[in-house]
Amino acid sequence: MIIFHISNTSTPGAGSKTKPFPGDCFDEAMATIHRQTKVTPEEPVKIIIGPGEYLTKGFAPGLHWDIRLAEQTVLKLVDVGMHGFHHPNNYVISTAWYGRPDGPEWNKTFSLTGGTLDANWPAQSARGVSGVKFGGIHIQSVRATIKNVDVINWGSNGLDLEHSEAFPLAVATISSEESRIHIKGCSVSRQHQFQGGYATAINVVTTQDRYDGPHGDLFPWTVPRRSISAVVENNRVEGLYGHAYGCAWSERVVFRRNYAEKCKAGFNIDSGRNRNITIRDCQFIACNQGIHVGNFHEGEFDAFRITGNVFHLSAPFVNKLLNPVKTEFAYGVRLTHLPKNALISGNMFVTYPEQNLVDGFYGIGHCEGAERPLLKANRFSGLNYYVAKDAPFYREDLKLK
Repeated sequence: MIIFHISNTSTPGAGSKTKPFPGDCFDEAMATIHRQTKVTPEEPVKIIIGPGEYLTKGFAPGLHWDIRLAEQTVLKLVDVGMHGFHHPNNYVISTAWYGRPDGPEWNKTFSLTGGTLDANWPAQSARGVSGVKFGGIHIQSVRATIKNVDVINWGSNGLDLEHSEAFPLAVATISSEESRIHIKGCSVSRQHQFQGGYATAINVVTTQDRYDGPHGDLFPWTVPRRSISAVVENNRVEGLYGHAYGCAWSERVVFRRNYAEKCKAGFNIDSGRNRNITIRDCQFIACNQGIHVGNFHEGEFDAFRITGNVFHLSAPFVNKLLNPVKTEFAYGVRLTHLPKNALISGNMFVTYPEQNLVDGFYGIGHCEGAERPLLKANRFSGLNYYVAKDAPFYREDLKLK
């Protein structure tokens, strides 16, 4: 293993513990590390970055990088204009775009521990340009671990609604019994918006939906995965316009003991083929909605296990981006159109004061033809409408008998 040190100093150094790279030339230090490890790309690299604030235009990790930040370390994105790293999705740390010389298109192993990633939204001159987004980290790696990292001052704009969803902490891998994602003890907060930008704060993808090429899945979707592909645990998301957690094109993922507060939705899965997803022992507090699974069009959503969670519903969500404005129901769990073989068990659904369907609240919904889930030992407080079949997406479309 090759070890490099970077310190909050202007004194020149060679990257050793006693003579670290100077932090006031952070991007130069990262470029030097890339050059010095290029001849042995398979050798693991550890980069230890001391306390302090470091300014960067964004960088890509090598094949086997382990980055250690002190608790007081901040990696801050400078104003990158229209030329940010991984533009238009500008990140502090990101696997390189395909065809770019900044680093490998996929990592084999990656680890980031500690510190803060500051996307520095207020200083970004391109934040009002259609489709431009700013986030903390986006990694494509066979194996990836992100622990105790805070992501702040990130955001997007709603000028192009189709491309306005930001993913401030996102990790993708391939279908392989050896691949693994672990996200633990992280937080995402201080979202910024311009005319309606929204987000999924912590998101994972565990298949590439193709069985070919150098970075394709090692077995097809028709072969069920045996091992856990991702564990997302003990994370915290606050004050989000969008979804606190989510996944897409994923299999055998476990979300456990996560926390979301004052978010539009606690959890969303609406894209691609997904099966054997577990969401347990999470708390969704003062959120408009809890968990949404499915969509109106296409995909696969099979064998979801939603157990032991707490859903505290605040109010129906008023979607001001629509013309005319419409109001989405407040709910604990909604299955839309395609989900099947779902178990919803041992959850607590709470609101205050007491609410009913006509008020825009329900506990569990299987809608638009979604298969009725298996329900066991769920509890409801303040909700007079426990289970809704075919409740519309918007309250304005509710037809009372």
